[in-house]
Amino acid sequence: VASRGLGDVYKRQDTVNLDERPCLHIPALPTGASYLGVYFRCGDIATSYNSRYSFLDPLWLRRFLPSVSTVANVEYTVLFGNRGVHGSGASKSICEGYFAVLAQKLRNMTGTMVLVAPEGYDKDPHVGLVRDLRCMAQSVAFVDYSYASSIGYVASFLHNGCAAVVPHFAPGVKRERRLPQ
Repeated sequence: VASRGLGDVYKRQDTVNLDERPCLHIPALPTGASYLGVYFRCGDIATSYNSRYSFLDPLWLRRFLPSVSTVANVEYTVLFGNRGVHGSGASKSICEGYFAVLAQKLRNMTGTMVLVAPEGYDKDPHVGLVRDLRCMAQSVAFVDYSYASSIGYVASFLHNGCAAVVPHFAPGVKRERRLPQ
């Protein structure tokens, strides 16, 4: 899905200016700031359980994220992900709560200012998706905090920074039906 949208938007030259700074849609992120990108899939899995898609225990992040943010010397953490898009009205309110909790956990783990990327996907959801992918790809370090998400997976391949982390289940990586508080 992500690659189809990406190709479609790039064909329409008038919708993406590749010379712009990559995160124009996040005005609080200063030009040239170093940032950690974290992708969190929520909207479509918040209200319905599918064992292929689940949340990860925050302990997974606590094991490495403080070191990654320190070594990468980032000033900001930008949290990306879907809340209502690709979900429902009910999932949007649940996910906004999860995003608030996760933003606080990220702030505590990294000591950085955490910014949540707006979900507004303009008139075309592909434009917003490409905008987010482009911003994720330019982060100093990128973490896909979602299991089996095609968007997080594509972002990790496109990543142009020093490290991209994608979860693979092994002993000790716990999946959750709900995001642990």
